[in-house]
Amino acid sequence: MNQNNLIGLYARAFRQNWELPAFTDFQGFTCTYGEAAQIIRQIHCYFRESGIRKGDKIALLGRNSSNWAISFLAISGYGAVSVPVLPDFNPEDIHHILNHSESLFLFAADSLFEKLSNEKIPKIAGVVSLTDFTALSFHRSEEKDRWIKCSTVDHAGISSPENFELDEYQAEDLSIISYTSGTSGFTKGVMIPARSLL
Repeated sequence: MNQNNLIGLYARAFRQNWELPAFTDFQGFTCTYGEAAQIIRQIHCYFRESGIRKGDKIALLGRNSSNWAISFLAISGYGAVSVPVLPDFNPEDIHHILNHSESLFLFAADSLFEKLSNEKIPKIAGVVSLTDFTALSFHRSEEKDRWIKCSTVDHAGISSPENFELDEYQAEDLSIISYTSGTSGFTKGVMIPARSLL
């Protein structure tokens, strides 16, 4: 892994700061780089076992939080494409974005997901809570069971500075699809390559 590439920089920061705080929610949760790495390992376990591939789109619907950041790094470090959805969009726009982006999976704030209709987002195979990473909705019960299984250390394994790995993007690989506020009709997706983030 080239430490001068985007994901290489992320991985190096994790390894060098394993015991230090990485993310803190206002008046709430603080996690170290090592704790975040463990969650990322468990998310990657599910992605692998459910057949999610590099380049697949995974959406994030929520306000700024530690778990939003951890989910974003898990998506990026898997080589998938993040589709951040602004929490202020109305449900119609959110349905449109999730379908238009061809997202397969969704990390969502519980209160925002409650306003959506599963029938209007048929390609979203699973939805996980940004509050605590519990399963909110899965089309198939075996996929929900797989998420629960991969969320355990016994199944996913223990992350350490020695075994912590993330998959790298190439410079021109699509990294994020960022949707605008849609002042003229539906929102428009802006395709952002890894080199732009770097």
